[in-house]
Amino acid sequence: MRNIRSDLKIIVVGNAGTGKTSFVNQWTKNNFSDHYKATIVSEFGYKIHEYKGRNYKIQIWDLAGQDKNIMMTRVFCKDAHGLIIMSDVTNPQSLNSCLMWKKIIDEYVQFLDGTPLPMMLIQNKIDLISEEDQLIELENFNDFYIKNGFVYGFQTSVKCVINIKESMDEFLGYVID
Repeated sequence: MRNIRSDLKIIVVGNAGTGKTSFVNQWTKNNFSDHYKATIVSEFGYKIHEYKGRNYKIQIWDLAGQDKNIMMTRVFCKDAHGLIIMSDVTNPQSLNSCLMWKKIIDEYVQFLDGTPLPMMLIQNKIDLISEEDQLIELENFNDFYIKNGFVYGFQTSVKCVINIKESMDEFLGYVID
C-alpha cells in the first residue's frame, strides 16, 4: 500500500527536448522561458498543493533525458509516489520512447507491496501543430495512453499554459487517493 504523508515526490522523465524542465517551472513558479538549457542530471522544484482540505508539499524532480541517464532514473525514483513521462507532439518518435521509459520504471521501481508507480503520460507542445492535427493527435494519444497502462494522459502546451494545472490536479488526486 502507498504510504502517503504530506510530502510527495513526483518524477518527470522523457527524451531530451520534450519540455520537462519547462513543465516543472511552469507548474511550480508560473514561469516559462524560450531559452533551452539541457538538464545535466536532475533539477527539482516544489509546490504546496491543496487537496481535499489538506496541504501537500510536492517535490517534483526533473531528470535529464539523455539515454546515458536512463538507468540513473531508478535511483531517483526511490521513494517516489508517481511518475510523469513526457513526449513532444511534434516528434512522433518521442511518444514511442515513452514506452521504453515506462518499461524501465515498471521493471525496476515499485511500491513495497509490489504495485507499480502510477504514471501519467504528457504530450507537450500542442501549440506547435494546427487545430485539425490536434484533434487527430488527441484521438490517437488517448488510445495510446490507455492501451499502454498510463493512469492519465494529457496534451499540454507549457508555453501557452494549456492543461498544466489540470493535468497535475488530476494526477495528484489519483496519487493521494
